[in-house]
Amino acid sequence: MKNDMSRKIALIILTLILIQGCISKKNNHIKLTGIAQNAKLGAILEMEDRIYYIDSLNYWDEYLVGKRIQVKGNLHLIKKEPLKTSEHGLTEQGFHKDTLIKVIKNAKYKIIE
Repeated sequence: MKNDMSRKIALIILTLILIQGCISKKNNHIKLTGIAQNAKLGAILEMEDRIYYIDSLNYWDEYLVGKRIQVKGNLHLIKKEPLKTSEHGLTEQGFHKDTLIKVIKNAKYKIIE
């Protein structure tokens, strides 16, 4: 009897997790317009108040840099850990504090005239 109740609770929890995953996947498709720029971590879309990294794109081709670009894709927020210092006192390259970076996956883009 107790085992059946545990299974039912586990099934309900699993169902809720799966539903939440479906909801977040539906709502993350975005369309943005900004300026194409290259950064150390890869290609970015620069807007007035934020930056979006373009997944799987190491850099924009030279003819696109500085151009106004429209990007469509799926937005993902990725938590980056703060900088770490090695045992020799060297600071690694990275972010100064816990940061959520905005990454556009499955990006499609075009130049906006």
